[in-house]
Amino acid sequence: MAGIGKFVARVLLGFTSLVVSRALLELAHFFDWYPERDLARVLMASPTLLQIEWIQWGLLAILTVLLWGAVDYVFYRRNVPARRARRPRRSDVISSHARPSAAAASSEPEPNLDARVAFYEILANSEWSRQQRPGVDRPVSDWLARRLDQEIHNLLRQDRLKAWGHRCLTTTSEGPEREIPAEEWEDIEIDFAPLNPQLPRTSAMRRVRRGGFNTVYAGVRFARDQIYSRFPVIAMTATPAPGGVHPDWPIRELFFHIRPDLLENPNEAAWESVGSDLRDAFALNLVKVWGRPVADGIAKMLGEQPVLRLIESSYWAFCTFYLCIFRRYRW
Repeated sequence: MAGIGKFVARVLLGFTSLVVSRALLELAHFFDWYPERDLARVLMASPTLLQIEWIQWGLLAILTVLLWGAVDYVFYRRNVPARRARRPRRSDVISSHARPSAAAASSEPEPNLDARVAFYEILANSEWSRQQRPGVDRPVSDWLARRLDQEIHNLLRQDRLKAWGHRCLTTTSEGPEREIPAEEWEDIEIDFAPLNPQLPRTSAMRRVRRGGFNTVYAGVRFARDQIYSRFPVIAMTATPAPGGVHPDWPIRELFFHIRPDLLENPNEAAWESVGSDLRDAFALNLVKVWGRPVADGIAKMLGEQPVLRLIESSYWAFCTFYLCIFRRYRW
């Protein structure tokens, strides 16, 4: 279509050049100058009227061609090299679509953080968490967790936050990790169960449970930079709160804060290594720890809960950690 358009434009340009050339000859005649007669006298000794007429048409043709060529050069051919220089080669276009640039590839978010690790980190130590509960250090219910759960799922459904997971094909097999489409979050939700080494992978479940298997995706992960840009985490400092330090962080979350990879690769040796380092810090009184003593006697019979109290540093020389601390109750 572009070639036909150019051809029609050039035909119209030639016709216009012919009209303009004829008008120029008529203008010369108006001022009593007949260039065809002068040219005929130069070429012939005694030209006839027919010969003068032929010379006039020849002169008109020459003027038309010159004018047409000049206008065509000014408006089209002079810009051809520049247009060719700007026009990308076919191979360049194909390669640019087939191979994204390194900068574009590096800016793409990648799954590198378990969804539950991010969830409990944001819940315990983020600007968002502080803004939701001004002046409240220890909420007495799970309303904050439910609100964070809802905000994360809103962002996922609106495609403002990415998540990846392995599609569960059967109860024992799953597909490769892939980005979970935003529209799927209409019917599924991440199960933000408490961190537990016995259940190291985070799952996405059907919102409306059915009989049988309800896990849709396993191993759900976020991109660390993306989730923490939405919910910035506050850097931990050693500055004590007014009136002294106080218990505000469950010890199980301290484990996962130190070694987030343990969720994906739980092994007893790693847990014991982290536990040993923490016991050293507690025994040296570098970190203060609070807890409730186990109720016994009448208090146990009445179901009373002992008060929270500071654990002496000397206690840690004779104790060890049990994996039960990673269940739902708080220390």
